[in-house]
Amino acid sequence: VTRAQCAFYFLITGFFYFVLGFIMMIGLPLPVVMQNNGWLSFQPVFGLLLAAELIVLGIVIYKKGESAVLFARLGTVLYAALIILNCWIGTFYIQPATALLFIGVFSMTGLVLAVLLGLAVAHYNAANICSEVH
Repeated sequence: VTRAQCAFYFLITGFFYFVLGFIMMIGLPLPVVMQNNGWLSFQPVFGLLLAAELIVLGIVIYKKGESAVLFARLGTVLYAALIILNCWIGTFYIQPATALLFIGVFSMTGLVLAVLLGLAVAHYNAANICSEVH
């Protein structure tokens, strides 16, 4: 995995969370989020937080290259920990079993993304390919 590819993986995942958080923000406007401090009302902000983290990681990987690999690994672990924490907190707020199933599915999807990003960082190769321009 080259530097540009690894950065692209983080950027595209961050863009996904940005769009997801933005769509949820439209569905749950900010005044509603401030009135109801439940777990569901925090989800748009959580999506935007994850988006910011992943986009920053992608930019740092692209700018710094191999010197940012440790930072990217720590960021990937933080991303996975935030997904697990969000799932754990969600189980206290949601009671129906079908809703818990959805929380589990979405959290597992997030963890799969964390594993794939971790694999991209683990297979990072500092060598450039011909299509990369510096």
